Amino acid sequence: MKSMRKLIAVAITLSILLTFSVPALAVSPSSTPAEKCEALGVLLGSGNGVDAKYLASATTRAQGATLLLRLMGKEDEAQAYEGKDNFKDIVGNEWFASRLAYLKANPQLGFGGYPDGTFQPNKIMTVAEFN
Repeated sequence: MKSMRKLIAVAITLSILLTFSVPALAVSPSSTPAEKCEALGVLLGSGNGVDAKYLASATTRAQGATLLLRLMGKEDEAQAYEGKDNFKDIVGNEWFASRLAYLKANPQLGFGGYPDGTFQPNKIMTVAEFN
């Protein structure tokens, strides 16, 4: 019975590890870092996906916030968030409105706005802000 439990534990562990490695295995070793990030679902791009134009553009604070939520596994939760309290400069119909309202409601995630109550979502994000 004890050896059966160990066997089941090993099988479950291997299943989990293989599940996480499947997207990484599907990418060619000669892929660019951007292609690898796209294959893993980290970068989605806009319009035409992760193309040269997308990669050449600077990241806005709204895009950076979305990327951080994605990396934390909270993007879907933030996208579905229905709270109405948001930063002063968010109208409410922007693609990122629910995500930023979620961030405002969850300051422990470490991505707040400015002291004047704004978020400045279209401002270019600095490396310091991303870190």
